[in-house]
Amino acid sequence: MKPAKSRVAICPHCLETLIFLDEVPTCRICGCQLDGPEPFCLTCQTHQHYFTRAVSCFPYKGGVRHAVLQYKFGGRRDYCRTFSHLLTYRVLPFHKEHPFDCVVCAPMTKAALAERGYHQTALMASRVADALQIPFLADALVKTKETKKQSTLSGYSERFKNVEKAFALSLPKSMFAGKNILLIDDVLTTGATADALAKILDAAGAKRIFVATLAGTQKELYEPVTEEDELMVTY
Repeated sequence: MKPAKSRVAICPHCLETLIFLDEVPTCRICGCQLDGPEPFCLTCQTHQHYFTRAVSCFPYKGGVRHAVLQYKFGGRRDYCRTFSHLLTYRVLPFHKEHPFDCVVCAPMTKAALAERGYHQTALMASRVADALQIPFLADALVKTKETKKQSTLSGYSERFKNVEKAFALSLPKSMFAGKNILLIDDVLTTGATADALAKILDAAGAKRIFVATLAGTQKELYEPVTEEDELMVTY
């Protein structure tokens, strides 16, 4: 049994139902689960990403989706320990191959942070950085304005336009030039948010930008909003 399965606080029944994305075919760029033999998903076939590669721990559905929503919006900060362990386990092979120089995370606005009471992504990123024994640059990226919920938008292009100018770098570019950066977020759908953040790091001269999320899902371009998407907005 792998460490990620044997050392986390997940009941045996739930473990049997989980799909670990390191055990199934995934897109070689965005890391989403693939149903066929193609090496790339539709979005990665039609759009060039600013990040080098992305991986996720699980598909974003079922119990995983519920747990992520509880962690983000339900006050379940205690989930952080388990989620952080899973993320560390997921990125460790890549860290050994191309060691990360630092960890950054997807930011929140001050208003969103005040409303939620904690920064769920920063909590995970801090633990992952400690486990990998590399610096966590907590405020490297800042969100400068509120945006529409990504889950209400259909397709990569619309989502990327929504967030393209919503973020900024708050540290000197020299801190990222020539570095391998690990960017932590909770969920990756089309990759538009990750790209908006990676674009900033790329402009700062980063060598490689590796994205890691708890869960990932890949939708067809311009797919209509689902009931699950509505849950994300109104939960």
